[in-house]
Amino acid sequence: MNFFVVLQQMLALFAMIFIGFYAYKVHWVTQDTSDRLSKLLVNILNPALLINGVLDKTVVAKKDLLLENLFYIFLYFVLLIGLSFPIAKVLRVGKMENRYQLMLIFSNVGFMGIPVLRSIFGNGCVIYITFYILIYNILIYTLGIAFAQRSLPKEERKNAVKEMINPGTVSAVFAILIFVFHPNIPQGAVTFFDYVGNA
Repeated sequence: MNFFVVLQQMLALFAMIFIGFYAYKVHWVTQDTSDRLSKLLVNILNPALLINGVLDKTVVAKKDLLLENLFYIFLYFVLLIGLSFPIAKVLRVGKMENRYQLMLIFSNVGFMGIPVLRSIFGNGCVIYITFYILIYNILIYTLGIAFAQRSLPKEERKNAVKEMINPGTVSAVFAILIFVFHPNIPQGAVTFFDYVGNA
């Protein structure tokens, strides 16, 4: 991978971030706008981007690379979950321990992770990201909710299984099914996911 190609893509993305920062500073975008845009991104744009990534007929993922990817995803989360307990203890944050564990285990992969990798490696990498996001979503809506709710009374705790059914998880499952079964998707649908995902 050419360093300058990666650098150019990163600079382009940082330029976009700067535009967003400037728009917020001059109050063209308010906190309310930002919250609404985040909801749009998480619930519509990122799910469409995941599905669009596997609709590209030229994308071919090798079985051995997929298995290697799954191994590294498993190893990544096992290490982070294991390290989160002693690190949170060492930091001596008291009642905030569960929040620090969550921050250590769950990074923000959706907002910038997908666009960054896609801009550098192309659509071919999206299937690998999809498996990561699916496992990430399953863990954050089970283990993550369990960690977050440790200090709450039982009556205030959310149903983790119900929370797990969300656009991110559903789109990741659909993307994997499309990749595995290669259904004949109408061109109109392909165009739709391409436009929405590229937003």
